[in-house]
Amino acid sequence: MPGRLGRGGAGPAAVYQWLASNPVLLGVASAAAWEGMKRAGKSLVGLLRRAKTRWSATKIHVSRGAAALIAADTIARLEVGSHPFLIEAVEEPTSIAGVTSPELNFVGIEPWLVFLVDLEGGVRWIIAVSSAGQVVGQMRIPLQELEASHYPVEG
Repeated sequence: MPGRLGRGGAGPAAVYQWLASNPVLLGVASAAAWEGMKRAGKSLVGLLRRAKTRWSATKIHVSRGAAALIAADTIARLEVGSHPFLIEAVEEPTSIAGVTSPELNFVGIEPWLVFLVDLEGGVRWIIAVSSAGQVVGQMRIPLQELEASHYPVEG
């Protein structure tokens, strides 16, 4: 199955997500990818806001990649001047529980849980993005002493 098929695998969001999470491309490339994700996230959040205002009866469901962009926008607003974040994972609660999603829809009906890590700042964020594209919860967790050793060394 081509990579563009499936939950959120199409468009630039998947490229930003891959660049920001790829261990081989850490450092300069991840910083550039993070900047791209923040800009794309800000644009997407504005687009969703305008679409909901203009077409209030329309149901909007966001993909995995769109959820990652929305989370990036949230982090950019909460952690002003922060270091680049790595996308650790973007999952639905059922998949975290080890259950196969009950539906075949590419965007999902559950909220997306976006896990982002700032190795330099020593923090992990978990951002919950509803299937409609709204941030419905967030949690900032300091990394424990040995956690950073699980990630590739930047350089």
